[in-house]
Amino acid sequence: MQFTHLTPAEEHLMKLLWQLDSFYMKDIMEQHPEPKPHQNTVSTYLKILTEKNFLGTEKEGRIYRYTVKIPYKDYQKFLTRNLIHEHFEDDRHKFLKFLVDEKIISPEDPEGYFAAKTTIVPLEEKKQEENRFSDFINEITSVKKSGKEKKKGKKKKKKK
Repeated sequence: MQFTHLTPAEEHLMKLLWQLDSFYMKDIMEQHPEPKPHQNTVSTYLKILTEKNFLGTEKEGRIYRYTVKIPYKDYQKFLTRNLIHEHFEDDRHKFLKFLVDEKIISPEDPEGYFAAKTTIVPLEEKKQEENRFSDFINEITSVKKSGKEKKKGKKKKKKK
C-alpha cells in the first residue's frame, strides 16, 4: 500500500483516531483533549485523511462511521524506512551509528536484542528429528515381549 506523509496536525489527530479505531464525529469531539478544535476543522481533516486513504467511511443514515485503514505500526515502519532512505542513504548501519553517537541508544542495547536469536532448522532436518522422536515414542509405548514370546515369534517365522 502506498503511504503519504501526514502533516503534524493530521498526525496529531491520527494518534487519537488510532486509539479509537472505529468512530463517529461525536466520539472524536468527546475524546479530543482541550483545547478542542471546531467541528468543521475536524471534519476537514477527516475528509483529507479519507482522501489520503488513512480512513475508510461508511454512511449510516445521515452520519458517517469512520474506520482506520492503516494501522499505526505500518505508518511507523513507513516513517522509519523513509527516514533511513532520506537522511542515511539507505544505510541502516549509519542510522544505528547515529543513534549510538547521539546517545539515543547504548551499544549494549542491540546486543541484547540479537542475543535472543533463534536457530533455524532446515525442514529436512526437522522431519528427520520428528521421525526419530516418533520412533522413540513407539519404542517406549509398545508392549514389550518377554524372552519366550520373542523366541516363539522367531520360530514361527522360520517355519513359514
